Amino acid sequence: MSTQIQILRFQDLFDRDKYYVFNRVAVENDVTNDTLTTIHPSQAKSHYIFQHDRDSTESPESLPSLPYPGRLNWPGLLKYAYPGILTSHLSSHGHQQSLDVICKVVSMSYNNNRIAHELFFYKKLEDLQGRKIPECFGMFEGQINGERVECLVLEYCGEPVEDFRTTSWEFREELVDIVHELHAQNIHHGGLYKENILYRQRLEPDGATASIEAPLSGKHIEPVLINFGNASLGFQCDAMKTNQRIQLRVEEPQAKDLIGCQQLLRFARSISAWYPSTFKLQKCSVPIELRDSPIEKLIDAVKERRYYSDEEIRALDVNVIEKERRQALERYDKWIRTWKACEKYSDGSQASTL
Repeated sequence: MSTQIQILRFQDLFDRDKYYVFNRVAVENDVTNDTLTTIHPSQAKSHYIFQHDRDSTESPESLPSLPYPGRLNWPGLLKYAYPGILTSHLSSHGHQQSLDVICKVVSMSYNNNRIAHELFFYKKLEDLQGRKIPECFGMFEGQINGERVECLVLEYCGEPVEDFRTTSWEFREELVDIVHELHAQNIHHGGLYKENILYRQRLEPDGATASIEAPLSGKHIEPVLINFGNASLGFQCDAMKTNQRIQLRVEEPQAKDLIGCQQLLRFARSISAWYPSTFKLQKCSVPIELRDSPIEKLIDAVKERRYYSDEEIRALDVNVIEKERRQALERYDKWIRTWKACEKYSDGSQASTL
């Protein structure tokens, strides 16, 4: 039986010419008191070797490059993540496979079970790993320069989204499907922000049916959800109970038609899932269907939405409001053109805005 040796290489995490043996840690949920329990397997192959990534002039050409150098700021209480290379060596066959990874590192002196908490959700969502969330290679304990640390090793999946309005509708639809799937499993992510949503490029066959002969020429950009440090179980999504789903590329629903789940509602607005159904006039939100109404009707709509004193009503100038309407609708139409012109990421950059 061959022995598999897992080696992780980093640039900034470790001293040069040193290596560290980290032990794998498993996590189980104690249903009696709803707490996480860490388990330390005793198998001989339950450890990884962590070492510094040598300079390119010293490294054999066969070693792949790091996805990017240096230390990354990480959202939430886990302060840093380190890019690295995970290499599996099969000693009896000499086979080697290398993958880009991210290592989330935190001192055990103030960890407060946070890494274990996140590992639990990666385990819970194992069927989504490698597709909609990163593949998780495990949690490890060890020492760096005398300090005990825990590490969560995850697949490197790309860069965070900068502006949802410049992502394709297909990208947003796939993202909505991920969140719906979490809610269907009664999981609340707790951090559906753009810094926790990555865009990953995948090569796809040029043709409807993939085969060995099919050239990998097309690029597909897909969302990947990360950072389950604030996730929770037992979430009851009202929208899932009535089979409500976020519908994209439509005007924002009226209040009576809004999704029953407040988390989904906030999420839909944050990713610009809907075209705006109002425009701003006199610091009020006026329904877009009134855009071409007579000015007197617009003034009545504003009065219904904002309190005016008698003096302010007398001071309302039709010409001023007409000019304000024209400027507001120019901005509205520009937003609509931008959103309707959403393109796929073609090279990892964002689509241009109009």
